[in-house]
Amino acid sequence: MLSWKSLSLFLVLAVVTTSALNEMKLEAEDVATDASYINRFYMRSNASGERTILVRNSQSLYALICIQDQQDFQLADIVYSTDGFSEPLNVYLNDNIIGIFVTHQEQGNGHLWNEFHHTGPVSQEIMLPPGQHNISIVLEQPDPRGAEIDYLLLAFSDSATVDQILCPYHEYSNLPGVGDQTRQAGPV
Repeated sequence: MLSWKSLSLFLVLAVVTTSALNEMKLEAEDVATDASYINRFYMRSNASGERTILVRNSQSLYALICIQDQQDFQLADIVYSTDGFSEPLNVYLNDNIIGIFVTHQEQGNGHLWNEFHHTGPVSQEIMLPPGQHNISIVLEQPDPRGAEIDYLLLAFSDSATVDQILCPYHEYSNLPGVGDQTRQAGPV
C-alpha cells in the first residue's frame, strides 16, 4: 500500500515528466489560399472566425507549416460541424497518416451546420525536424455533404505565433467571393 508521502512524490514526478506543449489556434479559412477553396467558404456565426471550410467528395484542407528548430508537435483538436451521417476523415502529416476522426451522426435537415464539435487530440506527440511540413485533413470517400472545418488546435514544444509557424507564402484568404456565401441548409 502506498503512503501519502509516496503518493505525493509520485504525483510530483508525474507532473514534472509530463510535457507541456504550447497551443495555437489555426483558423481553417486562414490557410485556404488557392483556387481549390473557392466555393468552399461558409459563414457560420458560431465558428470562431465566423467562417468555415467545407471538406466533401474526396476534398482536403491542408496547411503548410514551417519550423526553424526541431520540436514536439501534436494536433490537439479539430473543431468541425456536420449535418448528416458520420464519416471518417484522415489526418496526414507529410503524407503519413497520424490520425483519423469520425464525425458524429446527427441529422437536422441542414440546421446543424452552426453547431460545432471537438475531436480532442487527433495525434500523439511527434518530433518534427526543422523545415516545411504539410498537415492535411482528407475526406477519402465521396460524400456530397461532408464536414465543415472551423479550426485546428496545434501544439508545439516551442512557443510561437500562427504567423511564425505558417510558411511565408501562405497569405490570409483573399480569394474573390470569400465571405460572400451563406448556407443555412448545408451542402446538398
